[in-house]
Amino acid sequence: MTTTRTATQYTQHTLLVLLQDKPGALHRAVTLFRRREYNIASLNVERSEVAGISRMTVGLEAPSPHQVMKELERLVDVLSVRDVTRREPQSAAVAEPARAQADGCSGEEQAA
Repeated sequence: MTTTRTATQYTQHTLLVLLQDKPGALHRAVTLFRRREYNIASLNVERSEVAGISRMTVGLEAPSPHQVMKELERLVDVLSVRDVTRREPQSAAVAEPARAQADGCSGEEQAA
């Protein structure tokens, strides 16, 4: 029997997880994503600058990161969880890059 996702909107979230650097810790964390049927878009795990602690950066597709963050925090090996998802700018003016010519003049100044 296979299960399928409902029509729930899944969006990309990036989580930063600090966990114990010991066998099985990564497996338990990733199994949580699998059980919830969240797609892991990216995964990077490395030792942190503090001995005995690993840093996991995971990009996942989920309706909301809050539930999975709560569940991650309940795992014995997990020390902390943060949502570090980049938010899109609210204003189109902020999102649009400024244009400048190589000589430093804008097109308006040059036309005058």
